[in-house]
Amino acid sequence: MMNKKTTFWALLIGAVAIFSINATIDQTDRLNDVDPIYYTFSDEVRDELQGGLDKFKEEYPNVDLTNDKFYVNFSQCQGEMTLMISYLNCKKCNVETLINSTNRFVKISNRLSLPVIFDVDLYRSDIFEAEGVRIRPTRKGYAVTVDIQGEILFSGFTDMN
Repeated sequence: MMNKKTTFWALLIGAVAIFSINATIDQTDRLNDVDPIYYTFSDEVRDELQGGLDKFKEEYPNVDLTNDKFYVNFSQCQGEMTLMISYLNCKKCNVETLINSTNRFVKISNRLSLPVIFDVDLYRSDIFEAEGVRIRPTRKGYAVTVDIQGEILFSGFTDMN
C-alpha cells in the first residue's frame, strides 16, 4: 500500500501531465484557428512567379512536380526582397514540418497561393538544430528579386547557399 507522500506525488505528477497535454492541444487548436495571412505583389511580380513555376516544371520534366509541394522562401536585405520558389522533395523532414506549421501564403494567382517561410523561420526555428549545431536546409529554386519600388531586378534559377 502506498503511503500518503507517495500518493501525493503520484497525483501531482498525473495532474501536471494532464495540464501539459491540454496546454499542447490548446496551442495547436489556436494555431488552426488563426486566419491565414496572404502576401500579394504587383501583377508583374505575380506573373514572374507563375512563370517561374512553369519553368521549374519544364526544368525537371521527369519529376512529378505538383503545386502542393512548392513553397516560397522570402528574404529581405538592404531594400531588396527575394521570393524564391522551392520544391519540397522530402517526406516528413524539418522543412516540411516548418512549411506545414505556417499560416502565411504568397498569392501567385487568383487560384494559387503557396506557403511562405521567412529566413528568420529557418534560422530561429528549433526544428533545425541538432546537438547544438544549426542545420541549414538547401535553398535552391527560382528566385525573383524586387527593389523597394517593386521593380524586378533579377529572375531565374539560383542557389542561395
